[in-house]
Amino acid sequence: MVPADTCLRDVVKRIDTSKVSHILVESEGQLIGIVETELILRRLNADNLVERKRWEKMPAEAALQWKISPSDAASTGATKLRTIPTTCTAVECEDGISALVSDDDVFVSWQVVRKSLSDAMTDTVTSLPNRQIFERRLVEEIGRASRDQHSMAVILLDVDKFKEVNDIYGHCVGDVALHSIANQIRTQLRSYDVLARYGGDEFAAICSGCTPGDIDIPIARILDGIKSNFARTAVALPPLSLSIGAVVVHSISEFDRAEDLIELADMCLYRSKDNGRDCAFKLEIESTSRQNSRPVQVLSASEKDLTKSL
Repeated sequence: MVPADTCLRDVVKRIDTSKVSHILVESEGQLIGIVETELILRRLNADNLVERKRWEKMPAEAALQWKISPSDAASTGATKLRTIPTTCTAVECEDGISALVSDDDVFVSWQVVRKSLSDAMTDTVTSLPNRQIFERRLVEEIGRASRDQHSMAVILLDVDKFKEVNDIYGHCVGDVALHSIANQIRTQLRSYDVLARYGGDEFAAICSGCTPGDIDIPIARILDGIKSNFARTAVALPPLSLSIGAVVVHSISEFDRAEDLIELADMCLYRSKDNGRDCAFKLEIESTSRQNSRPVQVLSASEKDLTKSL
């Protein structure tokens, strides 16, 4: 078991990765999650050197795909590992033992629980985390940015006029389009960025450690990539584009409420829609006294009036 704030580089130093398949993560003596060793190793061996260095410094908590909330009964004492002599009945399935049944409890295999958690926390259409996971991760990332004194960004992405796709081609084609859009957005973000389906035809992303102007690059690629991808689709879909709103905060201690960041990003999103869609606006905040709000200059919006500020 490792503390939640242990950096991933030190996590793998503490265990024999060839023998340990799962790692228990605890916070203040309470078990908060389980992460597969293979997943950590995959992140620490990322092809991109910058991302690999970033993952090495990230805490074990950041590697958790799902967090376990300790029960009220368990919250009074620290988590301990001990052997309890008792008579248990094993429940077997094709992959082995799936549960142990004792006189007064049932202990379920992590592999079984993992699938249930995945189904509950993952959007079935896009295979992205759902809004619940996004909101939890946003709170966690705000806390981490405040402790480590690094910036973070929240991006909201809305598919323009997507209702027309569902009305004309049906929801099955619409779901295929959403899945493809999700993949396009994901490829333009870093491996440690968070991307989720926020609801309907809207996506949301969290990007940490952005220097001034950094966020313009992935936003421009996302806008251009969506148009290029759907120009080659076999199904004759209408042109698809995105409206994007982003807020980048370089002094997160002045914006410690997740709702504030969402509201600012949403304000920029609606600015993009009011400007004709198929473009992006961002608000970059160095401090409460220094704010720079402007459109992101991208090819897909070159013919639009992007000279106004919020």
